[in-house]
Amino acid sequence: MMSSSSVARAATVLVVDDDQRILRLVSGVLEREGFEVLVAGDAAEALALAGAAQIDVVLTDVMMPKMTGADLARELWRRGARTPVIYMTGSTGVDLPTVDGAPVVVRKPFQPQDIVAAVAAAVRRCDGEPS
Repeated sequence: MMSSSSVARAATVLVVDDDQRILRLVSGVLEREGFEVLVAGDAAEALALAGAAQIDVVLTDVMMPKMTGADLARELWRRGARTPVIYMTGSTGVDLPTVDGAPVVVRKPFQPQDIVAAVAAAVRRCDGEPS
């Protein structure tokens, strides 16, 4: 099995959250694991970044002002992206869309290794490797 660091080398992760502390924490953890990280403070900024860069995985908060993480995912896919989306939430019972299969959710509060494992698994699935 590949380590998360070897999986991460070419992967770009877009992290979306309206909480700057979460953005700093998550982006720092992912960068230390070798992922390239782009950050957005809201869905509009995320859509602009996704339109300008090749994104391998989106890691988004669910509850954000103006546009939720679920709405962000739907809009990305409506625009033709097939990017896997991982949701971060403290809520339960939220209807979350997915490209295929069950939605991937990291429950808040989370441990840094939970984020790394979810992102690395999404990258492996995109590369056709078993997660």
